[in-house]
Amino acid sequence: MIEKEAINVMTQAREDAGQAFLGKVQFNVPQYHAVIKALEKQIPKKPYDVDTEYKTFDCPECLSKLYADEDVRNCSYCCVCGQKLLWEEEEC
Repeated sequence: MIEKEAINVMTQAREDAGQAFLGKVQFNVPQYHAVIKALEKQIPKKPYDVDTEYKTFDCPECLSKLYADEDVRNCSYCCVCGQKLLWEEEEC
């Protein structure tokens, strides 16, 4: 999965940059954290408390209660935090 590979690259770059600048200049890495967090939201997560009758579910990332206009499975991202949602049923 390309998102996981990118997270690994960014995590290593953050560590390498931190070591390169350690003690020489004040090193600020919030940009690395922001990119990693954004990439992590692209990895689909399964929603909680899905109620197809009332068309509601909870976001697995921010835990917001979300309401769907139609079928809940038509929602591919959380409208609050942007987390990608996984609707496929797992095989037993």
